Amino acid sequence: MDKALEKLLIKPITRSHADPLPGASHIMDEMEKNRNSLITMNDGSYKIGLLINIMERYISHGRRVWLTFSPALLSNFRLNGIREGLGGGAISVKSSFEYRNGNSPVTLWSMETLRSSIHTVQREPLPELMLIDGLDCLDDQEMGPCLEQILIGVPEHIPVAAFVSPVPNHEELLGWLKTVRKGSWGDINAGHENSEVLAFLTPDHDLTPLLQKKKIATRVRRFLKETNPVKKPAGKSFITPLMDTLGRENLTPALIIMPSRELCDQAVDICPKTRESVNTMLSNPRITAMFDRYPILKDRNKVVSALYRRAASLHSGHHPAWAEMVEMLLSLNLIDRIFSTMSDAPGIGVKVKSIVLTTSLATRPGESHGRSVSPVDFKRICRLTDSTEQMDNRGCIILVNGEQMDPIYIKDIHLIPSLGAVKSRFQCSVLSMLALGANSIRPLGDSLMMTLWARQNQFKDTAPLIEKQAQLTELIPKAMCGGPRSAVRFIQMTEHLKIELDQCDLKLESLKKHPKSPELHALRRHRSNVLMALDSFPCNGCAHRGECQEQRYKKIREIHNEYNDLMHEIRNSASLLEIELPEVTSFMHRMDMLDSRLKLTPRGEIALKSGCKEPFYITEFIMRKDSFPWTPDFTFPVLAGFIEPDPAEKIPLLQEFINDDLHEAFKWVDGCLEPIKRELFSNGVIPPEPSLAQSALVMALERGVRVETAAETADVSMGTIVRLIKKTISMGTQLGLFEETGCKIGPGV
Repeated sequence: MDKALEKLLIKPITRSHADPLPGASHIMDEMEKNRNSLITMNDGSYKIGLLINIMERYISHGRRVWLTFSPALLSNFRLNGIREGLGGGAISVKSSFEYRNGNSPVTLWSMETLRSSIHTVQREPLPELMLIDGLDCLDDQEMGPCLEQILIGVPEHIPVAAFVSPVPNHEELLGWLKTVRKGSWGDINAGHENSEVLAFLTPDHDLTPLLQKKKIATRVRRFLKETNPVKKPAGKSFITPLMDTLGRENLTPALIIMPSRELCDQAVDICPKTRESVNTMLSNPRITAMFDRYPILKDRNKVVSALYRRAASLHSGHHPAWAEMVEMLLSLNLIDRIFSTMSDAPGIGVKVKSIVLTTSLATRPGESHGRSVSPVDFKRICRLTDSTEQMDNRGCIILVNGEQMDPIYIKDIHLIPSLGAVKSRFQCSVLSMLALGANSIRPLGDSLMMTLWARQNQFKDTAPLIEKQAQLTELIPKAMCGGPRSAVRFIQMTEHLKIELDQCDLKLESLKKHPKSPELHALRRHRSNVLMALDSFPCNGCAHRGECQEQRYKKIREIHNEYNDLMHEIRNSASLLEIELPEVTSFMHRMDMLDSRLKLTPRGEIALKSGCKEPFYITEFIMRKDSFPWTPDFTFPVLAGFIEPDPAEKIPLLQEFINDDLHEAFKWVDGCLEPIKRELFSNGVIPPEPSLAQSALVMALERGVRVETAAETADVSMGTIVRLIKKTISMGTQLGLFEETGCKIGPGV
């Protein structure tokens, strides 16, 4: 190791070793002085302990507590740690991976689940304190809007204690919180000195400082210029010396970030065996308890292999039981190297001394190209090295010269404070409007203007935009689509659907030789829906149809382009909310999800409770549940078809999983949904269809097919299957469908 880097790593952090952070009792006393608190603190084991201490203090005095968290940051390992920390008593958990209701004084809410239940929380025993773990999630595309809606919509008389990592716009966040939650706010700084050291792995597997003052070190720049990037990060020529380096330099436990799940698994197989026997370890009480709790782990080959090599892969493709096992083995110091991906690493709940980055891109499974990691994601990974227990080393983040590595990006995130600022990702989506419309205190428009987005983005003059809109409307009077913006959207959609129709016809022609192919059935359903959409568009019967579809709006294109330019200028201003609000709420009023006062209707309550981004089909399905033409036990697999999967976790339709009963059920579903489909299509909304493949897979599991077998047959990960099951259970429980019937999934889940 370079001598300069060695000095950085052993340089003491300016905190007392005896008291690495202010004591928990001091922080809780400070919380008592104000109704609400913003607590600045890095993630880590100390914070988890503090959360447990806060909850213990409240419940010991007979008070209730809610803990709200991002689902990406609370694994089963952390959940069980919290449960054990509270004395092993029962706690209520309401999330997409576990939904356990009860009358416990402690309720753990996943952010998206609390958002979906925000209209019914008044009916629940309300807490005397709501803890929000991870205010940084405001910067997350999915969880950010959830968190904003929670802070705006949860009853104002509930005190809040929100945790945030050190961010440059701390004062801005505190100012915003004061506007959305009534009562005094205390600002508690629990110590947050940056303890990460950036290093570079040379071609000789030596470590050298990445930065020289505020620039990439000269030696590193030379290496980047003169040496080729590592082409095979899971190859033996890279992994074996890397493991030697980490062990030699006392940088374990280590987290190695790989470009993909597959490479994580391959890298573990490359790791050399460092033990001769593991029999005594397998008798560890915590390991045997895991085997008893999760029978799927009793096939011990993977566990034995991990113990022999002191290494394991941990990513969302694995069964959650395996992920919990890996984190437990790391916490017991039985393994000290974990291979994970950029997307999955933030959820790891165990401390590490070093992080090795072979990529600075987060690649979704099934995609060939990665997307740039946002600053908050990188910060979250850096905080894994923030150690309060191991004061002998500062956290070390090691960059590898790989094909997907951008050292300049990493340097900028590390040095430029503004890149770490928390920015709102709020949008006027269906779910957002439903959640804000559930607020019984203030009008929806007022709630919208209370969002962090409205605070962070200045209002711009919309008069020029309104003028262009009026000019366009004059050119196309009485258009059945509602106006020029809609007309252009329908033109684009029509062109796209016609291309899809041609592609369907070509595929159908090639599948005529295989009349029993499940793909043939799926294509026919898709073709039927495309035709229905084209037939339902308001263009049919409109006097301007020929002008729109054939002349391509030639006479208004110039004004339309000017209108789009103005919209682009206003895209990052708060005025965008004022523009989008009438369009979204008008559509939702037509769909009977918001009433004339922009409050939730019964249909809107179901839509919000479902948690779906496109809740129209599931809402119609639930509204018609009394006429289900099948036994109650059949509800679970059919409901699974309505779960919105990650695009990278699409399950293929397989003939061996389908039976006649399921085909008949989906015929009924198609008939049930047809009226709502036509209404949606006429408004230019084409949601994804319920998935017959997901329902077939779940039905196969209910018939006794093992999860491992189903995963291998369908060529999907066990993690994908388990998430589908868990989400279905969670949705069905929230919608009240599983009060009389439940899930009879076979072994492994």
